[in-house]
Amino acid sequence: MTDYVALLNDILKNVEGEPGWKVMGIAADKGSPGFAYTIGLYHNYKHPEIILFGLSVDIAFTLLNDVGARVKGGEVIQPNVTYTNLVQKYPIIFKPISNNDSDTIEEYLGIAVRFYGHVNFPVLQFIWTDPQGKFPWEKDCQMKTKLCQPLAWQE
Repeated sequence: MTDYVALLNDILKNVEGEPGWKVMGIAADKGSPGFAYTIGLYHNYKHPEIILFGLSVDIAFTLLNDVGARVKGGEVIQPNVTYTNLVQKYPIIFKPISNNDSDTIEEYLGIAVRFYGHVNFPVLQFIWTDPQGKFPWEKDCQMKTKLCQPLAWQE
C-alpha cells in the first residue's frame, strides 16, 4: 500500500508541478508487449492522453515526454494524421481510442483511470512503423511490428 501511495504522490507532483504530466511504463512480459502512457495531458492541457506499445520503456518514456513537451508548448496532436517529424525519419500516426471502450482504457491505463476517477478522458494511441515505414495494418509490415502493437483504437 505504501508503494501505491508513493506512486500516486509522484504522479500528483509531476502533474500539478513540472513538467505537467507523468509517464507510466509497464515492461513487456510473456505474451504481452510493454507499453507506456501519459497522465496529465488532459488534466492540464485538455489534450488526449497518449499510449504507446511495443518499444522499450526507456524509448517510450523519451518519445512520450517529447510529445508532452510539444503539447505543453501549444501543439495539438491530431488524430489520423501521419507525422514524420517526431521520430527521426519514421512516420507515426495517432489513432483515437473510443471512450466507449472502457475495458481497453481500464486494462491499459488503470492508473490514469484512478487519477481521473473515471474512463471518460480522451486517449490517442501512438502507432509507429517498421523500418520500411509500414504501419501494422499495412500488408507488408513486419510481423514483429504488428504483434507488439495491439490496435486498441477504433475507426
